[in-house]
Amino acid sequence: MKNKEYTYLFVDNSLYINLEQNIISLMIYLFFKGKPFNFLERKTNNIVLNQFVFLNRTFRVFEFIYLFNKKRRIHDKSNGIFPTITSNFSGNCLIVLRQGERKIINFRENNVLTYYSRDIGTNTIENRINTIINSQKCNLAPTVINYDIKKRYIREDYINLKTPSYNYYNTKHINNELFPILSKIMTSTNPKVTLLGDYLNDSTKRLNVVMERYENKDSVKEHNIIRICNFLNDIKKFLRSYPSGKEILMVFSHGDFWEGNILRSKSRSKVIDWNTLEVRSAYFDFYFILFHKISQIKEETERIYIVEQIDLLFSNFNVYLKENNIISNSNTLNGEYAEFYRYLFYVESILLKLQEYSEMDSKYLKVVLSWVELLELYEYNMRSKEEQNQLELNGIKKLS
Repeated sequence: MKNKEYTYLFVDNSLYINLEQNIISLMIYLFFKGKPFNFLERKTNNIVLNQFVFLNRTFRVFEFIYLFNKKRRIHDKSNGIFPTITSNFSGNCLIVLRQGERKIINFRENNVLTYYSRDIGTNTIENRINTIINSQKCNLAPTVINYDIKKRYIREDYINLKTPSYNYYNTKHINNELFPILSKIMTSTNPKVTLLGDYLNDSTKRLNVVMERYENKDSVKEHNIIRICNFLNDIKKFLRSYPSGKEILMVFSHGDFWEGNILRSKSRSKVIDWNTLEVRSAYFDFYFILFHKISQIKEETERIYIVEQIDLLFSNFNVYLKENNIISNSNTLNGEYAEFYRYLFYVESILLKLQEYSEMDSKYLKVVLSWVELLELYEYNMRSKEEQNQLELNGIKKLS
């Protein structure tokens, strides 16, 4: 007997809705169980309406429901105008992820099912599912309910909490809210120590494997690859200035730790989407969320000022780890090595982005290059700030 198929219609904000979905039920679900959906919190052009969270959210829910109902009526009359996705799995809504996974949210049963398309190999599916299972070592991860590699899915608890928003300059907010989350992730398993020489050899081997995908590359790819490799070579040159026996603290790392993957209420916190889980250098997730925030800054002057703020946050994080006895190896995790661990983050983050897709096209390679350019700009601003501080110091000495 053939399994029933469900059709999901694209509406807006990367969200597809089950065509069989009842309008009233969807409205209730979105209002009460759609807390992670940021578009429902988006401000309107009405200043008065924005002052009332309840009214603003009601307006956004009605707006989305109206759009879905309108598109569904058009779809019923002229099939094929709007994108649809068919699946054997039932739910209220569907979201397509970057690597081909599709998440189906079932509000009634409070679960979210991730299933993998047919063009994703069985070995890849098994690795991705095992990665999510491994995330259960962290008590911030959603609980895995069940999975089936042959049927290409894994089902987890649905977390109905809101995503937070952090400001660099609100250090108290970050200290009280973000640092405890980071430390819980770091200590989900016992930290390990590796030597710098072994670390560089391993990262070089992994990079070479990734670069093998670029055979028969065109001139645009060639140019972008050279720029990425040049930056990595500069970073490795700096790291090799340290003794090869220098110890690096390696910890449990989420890998895609940004505000959109953090869900919070006043009483609890959760972290979702553990597809990039791996053991990495101790400050990877710390730097990842901060540089993700930098990537959203448009004003160049603000990016310059942010340099000092990140140094302050790094110092605060070290104090937090020390005061709470999070990490016992104080010689390995030392605040004096901010630049050292930042450069380790550069290597790991670029490698992660290059590995994200099994086949890399020119468009995505440009995304990786944009990330590299962001790191280069930060380093330029860092050097400029250091030079400015040195000039000010020299001026003070001359005056004295």
